[in-house]
Amino acid sequence: MRPTDIKLTEAHAIILADLQRAGVTDIVGEMPYEWFTEEPAATPHPVAEKLQEKQPIQVKRQEAKPKPKAQPAAVEVKLPKADTCLHLSGEPNQILIVTGAFYNKLAQPFTADEHTLLTNMLLAIDVDMKQTGILSCGVADEHGSPYPDDFKQKLQPLVQTKVQQIAPPAVLVLGQVTAFLMTGETQPLSPAREAAQTGKWDTHAPCAITYHPRHLLKQPLLKRSAWQDLCAFQSRRLKKEAA
Repeated sequence: MRPTDIKLTEAHAIILADLQRAGVTDIVGEMPYEWFTEEPAATPHPVAEKLQEKQPIQVKRQEAKPKPKAQPAAVEVKLPKADTCLHLSGEPNQILIVTGAFYNKLAQPFTADEHTLLTNMLLAIDVDMKQTGILSCGVADEHGSPYPDDFKQKLQPLVQTKVQQIAPPAVLVLGQVTAFLMTGETQPLSPAREAAQTGKWDTHAPCAITYHPRHLLKQPLLKRSAWQDLCAFQSRRLKKEAA
């Protein structure tokens, strides 16, 4: 078969022309047929055949294991002796105020804003702040972490005994924790307030339970409820003084 009898590609034709210029003519007729055509060989190489197979590539992905969350370090609350958690300041000539406080602020349990609000609340029922005593009960450490319930249970009889020893003409209790220390009953503040309005805790003297000034500053709408507590408290105080 002569090269002119087959269909040559452009590349094959260039190679053939180079061979003819070099004087090589007889080898052209002996060259394999597939060299001069675009048709593949009848028996492709097994390696080439395997490479031509289109097989999906499978990639194994390793799922990243979630890192364990670091647990916050437990803050150890150092418990003081229960009998060191009570501090009395002032003279309860009119009423005794019982409030919770940080252990390091027993002598000054109120901030400036809280003290101003409490002073105005008492003036509304004709009570002079200078004629009141304040019994501060340490219910939290200096960082504000509250003491556990079992510690408060130990503190509760000490508070009641202290109030009996002071024997004030009237008692005003501020906040839910202090309400527990005074009454020994674990309940929300609203039921405790309602029970106090009926005179349930007037064992030795008229006793009112209401919101702490800090709570009222955060939620001013509760001032109406606090005013109702003080009005009922003042009514019982006047009745006792008149008796």
